[in-house]
Amino acid sequence: MSEYTYYEFQTITRTLTEDDYNALRNISSRAEITATKFSNFYTFGSLKANPYHLLERYFEVYYHYADYGVREFYLKFPTRLLDIFRIKEYFLHPEKVILKSGENTILYFAVDFEWEDESPWGDDPNNKKSWLDKLIPIYKEILEGDYRC
Repeated sequence: MSEYTYYEFQTITRTLTEDDYNALRNISSRAEITATKFSNFYTFGSLKANPYHLLERYFEVYYHYADYGVREFYLKFPTRLLDIFRIKEYFLHPEKVILKSGENTILYFAVDFEWEDESPWGDDPNNKKSWLDKLIPIYKEILEGDYRC
């Protein structure tokens, strides 16, 4: 029996360079890679790189879905742009979800997202819609100081 696992990464503040593209292509020959995104799905096996390291090096946003129950969402910010003390007020266990990475802070969410309308990918997770499109506004809200999400 196969399983379905999906990875999607996105940049917000920059575009991927040719060197970035080549490094990402070496990780996966069949991934969809654009100037700002890297995505791939697997029915057997998994990503041939540590997704957290890809987030640290290339991207600001990372989403991981697996049909066996995993739903992870990460956001990376320059630490200087966040009010860490205020953010901590919104988490029961901030030490588990606020991670430091050099000059960046990574927020980790392991939750089920509920959509006001239909799921962003409909009934077919292979339909090529970006799963992050509905989550990117959370990044902008946090940058603007709205930590309620």
